[in-house]
Amino acid sequence: MASAWDIIGKASATQRGTPFSPGTQGEATVAALREFVSNNGEGLILVLEADIVTSVAKGDEYVVDLVANKTAKTIVQKPGTRVSSVFMLNKHKAAPGAAKAMLLSILGENEATLTPESWSELVQLAKADDGKALKGIRFGFDTYAHKTKEGKTISLVRYSHIEQTDEEITKAANGS
Repeated sequence: MASAWDIIGKASATQRGTPFSPGTQGEATVAALREFVSNNGEGLILVLEADIVTSVAKGDEYVVDLVANKTAKTIVQKPGTRVSSVFMLNKHKAAPGAAKAMLLSILGENEATLTPESWSELVQLAKADDGKALKGIRFGFDTYAHKTKEGKTISLVRYSHIEQTDEEITKAANGS
């Protein structure tokens, strides 16, 4: 029988990390925005990596199964915890739209007022050097339970813009 280390050794290091804790809301800062090609044939993947600034429980428990009405104890993440949101762009039909909504929300942009040129500029900022230009941007997050077509309950994240100065963003990006 293979050891745990044999199994780990054969895997590709994904660094896709810990999700935002279900049943919480708070603030985080962008650490990176990475694009990957799945190593198991599932296509393109976009990963938002962020560092928790604040995280509070919305209640003592969160819903783990909307159909059976099951709950579990809410666990908040400590400031500095690196979390991620993974968007499986080819695997899940809703993922591209969710990724676009995440980016626009974090940047405080409105899709209705975007021009093709302004969208192209945002994409260039997001793509360059794993989203380095976005590093340090503070945003709000709010997790919520969602029932899939298959009846499975998953935790999703709503993102919101937080106004900040360029100086505040630079300071956060540098870890100050």
